[in-house]
Amino acid sequence: MTSKKCFKCHVVKDLGLFHDHPQKKDGKLRDCMECIETSHKLANERERAKDLKVRIIQLSKQGLTPSLILTHLRHEFPSGSYRSITNAIDDLLGDD
Repeated sequence: MTSKKCFKCHVVKDLGLFHDHPQKKDGKLRDCMECIETSHKLANERERAKDLKVRIIQLSKQGLTPSLILTHLRHEFPSGSYRSITNAIDDLLGDD
């Protein structure tokens, strides 16, 4: 057996594109490396979005305006895009 169908994307791929797993019948995980990596990225993005929302609420309880909250968050979440931060602020607090 030199290939296997990925359980997530349903594409037949070479066994080298699957992580090893000694307890599986063919010695490989059921999801290909690409699908697993995508799942991890999505989980990290969801976790980051939750952290962002919590921080927005904390800063608003301190009496900061949405524009000041944006300034703080741009420093705390430098990898976050301006649009994603402003959208989160607008969703939770409304417009400035």
